[in-house]
Amino acid sequence: MYTGLDTHNAHARMNVANVSMNLLLFSATKCRHSGIAIRIARFYSSAQHSRFEKQNSPCSQAKPASPEFENTIKQLQRKLFPTELVRVLEQLKDTELALEIFNWASNQKGFKHNDTTYTIMIERLGLVGRFEEMQALLDETVNQSCPVTEGIFITVIKCYCQAQMLDEALRVLETMKSIGCGPFSAIPYNILLNAFSARGDFHTVCSVYIEMIKVGVLPDIVTMNTLINALCEANKMESALKRLHHMRKRGFSPNHDTFNALIKGFCRVNRVDEAIKILDEMLSQGCAPSVISYTTLISGLCKVGRVQEGVQQLDVMIKTHCVPDVFTYTVVIDGLCKENNIKEAGRLFQEMLERGIIPSAIIYNSLTNVFCKAGEMQEAHKLLARILVANHVPEVVTHNTVIKGLSDEGKLQEATLVLDEMIGRGCTPNIITYNTLIKGLCMAGNSQAAFKILDRMMDSQCMPNEVTYSTLIDGLCNERKVQEAVELFNQMQDKIYIPNVVICTTLIGSLWKEGKVQEAAHLLSEMFAKGCVVDVDTCTVLIDDLCNSGKIEEASQVLMQMSEKGCVPNSASFNTLINGFCKLGRVQEAVNLQAHMSHKGLLPNVITYSTLLHGLCKIGRVQDALMLMSQMLGQGCAPDGSAYSVLIVGLCKKHMVQQAVWLLDRMLAEGFFPDDVTLNTFISCLCHGERLQELAHSLTNSVHKGCSLSAATYNILITGLCRAGNVQEATKLLDKMLENGCVPDAVTHTFLIQSLERKGKVQVMETSGQGYIPDDETYNILMEGLDNEVKPVL
Repeated sequence: MYTGLDTHNAHARMNVANVSMNLLLFSATKCRHSGIAIRIARFYSSAQHSRFEKQNSPCSQAKPASPEFENTIKQLQRKLFPTELVRVLEQLKDTELALEIFNWASNQKGFKHNDTTYTIMIERLGLVGRFEEMQALLDETVNQSCPVTEGIFITVIKCYCQAQMLDEALRVLETMKSIGCGPFSAIPYNILLNAFSARGDFHTVCSVYIEMIKVGVLPDIVTMNTLINALCEANKMESALKRLHHMRKRGFSPNHDTFNALIKGFCRVNRVDEAIKILDEMLSQGCAPSVISYTTLISGLCKVGRVQEGVQQLDVMIKTHCVPDVFTYTVVIDGLCKENNIKEAGRLFQEMLERGIIPSAIIYNSLTNVFCKAGEMQEAHKLLARILVANHVPEVVTHNTVIKGLSDEGKLQEATLVLDEMIGRGCTPNIITYNTLIKGLCMAGNSQAAFKILDRMMDSQCMPNEVTYSTLIDGLCNERKVQEAVELFNQMQDKIYIPNVVICTTLIGSLWKEGKVQEAAHLLSEMFAKGCVVDVDTCTVLIDDLCNSGKIEEASQVLMQMSEKGCVPNSASFNTLINGFCKLGRVQEAVNLQAHMSHKGLLPNVITYSTLLHGLCKIGRVQDALMLMSQMLGQGCAPDGSAYSVLIVGLCKKHMVQQAVWLLDRMLAEGFFPDDVTLNTFISCLCHGERLQELAHSLTNSVHKGCSLSAATYNILITGLCRAGNVQEATKLLDKMLENGCVPDAVTHTFLIQSLERKGKVQVMETSGQGYIPDDETYNILMEGLDNEVKPVL
């Protein structure tokens, strides 16, 4: 017993308890649960030692009895029987006093506890979390001569499961088996199955059920329902249906719990049509759906956007005399509000009021939100008034919704008034309340009023967060009060806030919009030094602005800081700085930066190469540009039209005709067509060579494939062919020019006619309808040719 026993009896009882421990160790070891065996040994060693110390403590023996204790034992001394003790223990509210009475009774001569007194006391200890004493009392029960019933163990298992001490509950089950005290019924297994199912431990649920079958305990309806529910919770709906079929084969009739578990399971995985079938089956079998059944189905329908069907189910529910509760109306009204169906939501709200159902906070919040979204602020105010009339204090969420609605409509004075009323009603605003109002004021361009709200916020001990500062900084920047924004930014850091990427981006962006690019770069350096997070796009834009301002050194510094502070530069960052160097003619530094870019694991892209090609060609390093193009192709980076054009122009300027021709052939083969500048430069270069006819043929083929030549290009080609004495090809090219809808100008005709005259074969070319009127020189040449009776070509 706990007190009033001599040391000899205490030692004897410790020895008996050790026997119990050994039985448990044997059982756990036999089941190959060595880890459990070790935990059991530690537990019993600690518990028994602690118990022995308490029993022999001088303080415990000398503890004076309370008046209530004395009065209680006076009643029991006249009539000390187990039934009387049970009555007293059940009436006592103080567990400690109940334990003292229990121990006192244990020491009375001729009194012996039975399974009921032990069960009562064990349950009292378990419910208040005194598990070591509960377990020790169970051990004592096992070692006493009084018969140990299954009910005592069930009580202990239940207490452990309620406290989520499921491993301990399993060990009690093992103890039952080791001493031959059951389990005889499905009850302990059902308790364990339900506990593990609630935890979501489906594997252990299966293990416990298999063990139940092995020991010969027959499942009951509770077991079957628990298994079906566990399968549904694990989203194993097909297995749950098979278990339902198996349940019927064993002679069990599904009940409300069975059907509700299946409806909930199907709704959870959005298989609502199957949930409806289960409800229909429930009705066909004479099992009337409960409010839980309908509410679960309606919730599932609303979840998948079938709100009107949910409303229909509500009507069916009412017609079948199943009274909806606040949860049912909450689900439907919330669903209707999410669909902005104000009229139907309002009708159901009125209906629930008429039924005497008190609306939930979710209903009020949903209705307030939908009214505010629709701009019906008067209705939102009426709803707030209704809450107050009903002697309810509106939740902070409800007030926040109204404040947001008013702020979005620009009614900021009214929104501020709602804040005042909110505080007056004893509803404390939260960070969302203040941030919503601050945002509305900043968006209205009234940062001064926003700062007054900030002062009220801090006076109420509600500290601003990143959203607060971000909103205020953005508001100041929009009002072009950049210096004040910078000061607020510094205050924010003083309060140990590390500004987020939004704040940094906003502030830097505002500085460069004001043309304060150098200040923006300086601020970025400070941000990096203080560990602020800045996104790569913001840094890249700043690099570009610095380059455009001619501050290439500062731009290089930004790129270097990015790498050092964890803001990894991307291809755009490097390309921007490479372009900046090339514009200034510092091409070698651009080439070095490209090498550094590759070293960092960033492969140059077509923009990188095109920029460098242009830079190299611009300063006459065409040979290096050719090598870079070769490197570009070797790395599998396909040049675009711009890359080809840049290099072709560079080669032509250096009169490297053969390489230019090769590159143009490749360009055309890749499906790119040169622009006018590139093509005209190239043709002008070829006019000094002998490959014009071949080029004209290639370009004509490209025209057939959908490309187009300008009149200037045709002029250069025809002029070049005429100069080379190839008048026949020049004439053919003019025909192609006309076929492709390109109107020849006077220059084209003049060159061709002069060439024909020199050959002695002037051809009269029909140009009517083409929009061409020959100039005086061309006209005279044509007339002179006609006078010489040259046969016209129509």
